Amino acid sequence: MSVSAASSALSSLNPYEALRRMNGATSTQAEAATSGSGGASSIVSISSQARQRLEMDAQDQATEAAAVAAGEVPLRHLALPDWFADYTPVILQSADMSNGPVSIASTYQKGYEMQRDHPQETSEYSQRVSAIYQQLLQDNGVGDKVSHYQAMHEDKALSQDLRRQFHEALANDPQAQKLRATLGISLPNLTA
Repeated sequence: MSVSAASSALSSLNPYEALRRMNGATSTQAEAATSGSGGASSIVSISSQARQRLEMDAQDQATEAAAVAAGEVPLRHLALPDWFADYTPVILQSADMSNGPVSIASTYQKGYEMQRDHPQETSEYSQRVSAIYQQLLQDNGVGDKVSHYQAMHEDKALSQDLRRQFHEALANDPQAQKLRATLGISLPNLTA
């Protein structure tokens, strides 16, 4: 394959595929594939760990594309926005153990006491928060998992606007107000 043919073939690929194919390419082919618009060339060298990561990313992209083609959505599209945890009692949240062991007693004692002392109210509040969130999505035309992911995770400005709307709806809901008073839950400060 000529240098110009290699350059042309690799430039039409996404970066992951181009680097994967360059793995076995000659230095001339690699140089042609990485040449800039001004005619300057450079040889790219990446570690074996970086190559493995690129291959894993390419596999993840292929798996996600296959899932979407089959009518499924990637797991990340099901994620709630980060700010949603600010509106739920501790008992309804999962522990973040990414920084090591979590002391369940100190971290979740209030939540467990809340669940023990007010099981009905805790359940009702959770249902109320969920209902208000679902209404927010409906009112803003967020009707499927893909648009949910885009609105809550990719478009940061829209996500913050939806958070403000959610906050106002929850703050003004009489049933949620009563349950928050019973459970000792306060809404987060949006200006902080």
